Amino acid sequence: MKGLLMRELHMTWFVGKSLMLFAFVFGLLVMFAEGNLFFAVYPALMFSMLPLSILATDERSRWDVYADTLPCSRSQQVSVKYLMSLIYIVSATLFIGLCQFVQMLRTDSFALSGLIDLLLLIAVLSLLSVSLCLPFTFRFGMEKGRLMYFCVLGLFGAVLALRATISPSLSLPKMTMPLALLIGAGLFALSWLLSIRFYRKRELN
Repeated sequence: MKGLLMRELHMTWFVGKSLMLFAFVFGLLVMFAEGNLFFAVYPALMFSMLPLSILATDERSRWDVYADTLPCSRSQQVSVKYLMSLIYIVSATLFIGLCQFVQMLRTDSFALSGLIDLLLLIAVLSLLSVSLCLPFTFRFGMEKGRLMYFCVLGLFGAVLALRATISPSLSLPKMTMPLALLIGAGLFALSWLLSIRFYRKRELN
């Protein structure tokens, strides 16, 4: 498992350099674009789905077939993707949160509750995107998984745009976001188990 984690970290740099630059640019936009959820949420969603990019590279290089000959189980191969997804989600959430904090200080509009709500929103959407996409990918392969990924991004983008259009100042009950995070974490755990089940039964060509 340790070897798989080290390989995943190496692949993160190899595959994810452009995504890191992308997230950095959007982070700068967060600092100077007031109240635009798109700039805050979109890069976090992209970064949280970095395992999909690595899975695509694995399939092209036939790593998935080679990994079956190594002393590591398919459960471990799936689990390392989910563990890295958690690392990506936490990293992206904290980075965007820092950028939003700077933006609030710059505009003299700091509100701790608003910052916490944003962090929770990013974490929830990132958890949901991983939970929806990875089981689909482990069951059907990368091509169909990529289609599911774009559908999820489009859905979340539409929801954010609709919310901003209908009622930008809509306030939610106090416990809505913590409850949503709890549900997101539960779905993430369920997704993890489903992915292990699907990948164990999948035949690699």
